[in-house]
Amino acid sequence: MKRIILFFTLIFSMNVAVTMGCYTYEKRGDSIYFACKKMEEVNIETFQILTPFLYAKDKKNVYYKDDILIGADTESIEIVARYNGYIKDKDHVYYEGKLVNGADPKTFEALSYSLYSKDRKNVYFENKKIIGIDVKTFEIIEKNYAKDKKSVYFQGQKLNGSDPKTFKPC
Repeated sequence: MKRIILFFTLIFSMNVAVTMGCYTYEKRGDSIYFACKKMEEVNIETFQILTPFLYAKDKKNVYYKDDILIGADTESIEIVARYNGYIKDKDHVYYEGKLVNGADPKTFEALSYSLYSKDRKNVYFENKKIIGIDVKTFEIIEKNYAKDKKSVYFQGQKLNGSDPKTFKPC
């Protein structure tokens, strides 16, 4: 029995080590790799890691993992917050490589340590706009829970029948 436990512990440890080492950007010789896969058409001399697990750029492109973010501006790109997947340039906002449609990059901000964000007109959960929310009274209750003066939200979805004045997450 001890041998079986030792065997599975060893296999699990090896798997975790290999997996963890394979989900970052890495320079090997004159090539750049992401997730142990060689990235093509990267300018190695101008390549910069913006966040180790999600974003990088070179003089021509911005990358989400090993995909090019079409339309992203390399000169103005910036991380919105290090603890989530938001990034923006002068014209666009992205969440985990997906465009946040309608977001205003000039006023866009990530909220607390959650996946909620907002700009001057809208509130978003991940890359989706929350329809009908009151931006001025919007606040985070807890990581996935939020409220405005009319409603309570869980992961961006309205919780019908919940009172924002009395609601407490479980």
